[in-house]
Amino acid sequence: MRIADNPAFSAAAQAERLLPLYILDEAAGSASRWRLHHSLVSLQESLARRGLTLVLKRGAPAEILPRLVHEHGVNAVFWNRLYEPAQAREDAALEAALSKRCAVQTFNAALLLEPGAVATTQGAPFRVFTAYWRQCCRLLQRQPPAAVAAVARAKPIAGVASERLDDWRLLPRNPDWAARFGESGGAGEQAARARWQAFVDGGIAGYAEARDRPAAAATSGLSAHLHFGEISPAALYNDAVRAADERTQHARDIGKFLSELGWREFSHYLLNRFPEMTHAPFQKQFASFP
Repeated sequence: MRIADNPAFSAAAQAERLLPLYILDEAAGSASRWRLHHSLVSLQESLARRGLTLVLKRGAPAEILPRLVHEHGVNAVFWNRLYEPAQAREDAALEAALSKRCAVQTFNAALLLEPGAVATTQGAPFRVFTAYWRQCCRLLQRQPPAAVAAVARAKPIAGVASERLDDWRLLPRNPDWAARFGESGGAGEQAARARWQAFVDGGIAGYAEARDRPAAAATSGLSAHLHFGEISPAALYNDAVRAADERTQHARDIGKFLSELGWREFSHYLLNRFPEMTHAPFQKQFASFP
């Protein structure tokens, strides 16, 4: 849900013509649907400034994508990978099916490091956060996340029918229980950048201790922005490292924020390396726990 630091979009924009596509997951919960509506509005506006229209479709990607490839002579499809086990399986099946019709390129835009790139000296996956994050920091210091070039403009593939966002009825009505959600800063790429900048400029002071106090507005507030891909963890990491160098008085707070970003990575890492966690205990001795 962003234009900046989006490797799939940047790669696709090198083609002669481009078709940005969003396919709705109708199983999303109500609060996610509220946010999705506003994030899609933001994305539509960003794409329009670059001469592109976001095509909206509802249904199964395995049916919609091959049909569009066939109908419009598409010769390559690009997307950013998902790492949760069920979604990764769906991506793999979709890639296998599409590869018979056109080229497929996928990218990492959701994590600082590919889960398979982080392992113990024996090549085994980490099971404890501290050792895992220490190794991540070594790898990231050796090769920081690279910035992806921004896309200025691109030529669209014309004549593709799109559904209307308002027809999806993602926003609650009668009652509008989300009326105050916007007070948290809104959704979309611009809102994410504004939230991050405000946090770096003023909210980071005292973060190391205050983040655990629910009554204080002391967290970054970036969780949903990250989940919806409105801002990249790579951008946050690089910005935070620069801020730590420039604001030595807040180095401890920034270091703690980076480790919290690491916990997000670790959650994805564990699910990817131990997919049985979705239905079985991580520690096998608890398999018979009543």
